[in-house]
Amino acid sequence: MFVVDHRKLDAELRAVAKKLGVRLPSQPNRQQRATAAKLERLSGRAFDKAWLDAQIIAHRQAMAAGAKEIAHWTNPDVVRLAKKSAPVIKHHLRELLRAKARSVSAKHGKAA
Repeated sequence: MFVVDHRKLDAELRAVAKKLGVRLPSQPNRQQRATAAKLERLSGRAFDKAWLDAQIIAHRQAMAAGAKEIAHWTNPDVVRLAKKSAPVIKHHLRELLRAKARSVSAKHGKAA
């Protein structure tokens, strides 16, 4: 679900950026590289926890950025994409939070 949704939204983002003449980053930023480096050193439950935490943070940031675009941006293509993306990002965040709750419950031997 995540991969399919992200590919679709990324393609739409690239199309809007191209239309507006906006150059998108070609590589992860410093924070994203640091997170990836941390994840590469982990495995098992530690990896799962760190990955979920990183994804929860990223999805919350994306939701905030989208809300800001909707509230303050004047370009209709950007606003349309932000509005279209919002429910997808919100759904992903809910699923990530559920997965984290299940992970915590499993760690403590409780039924999820």
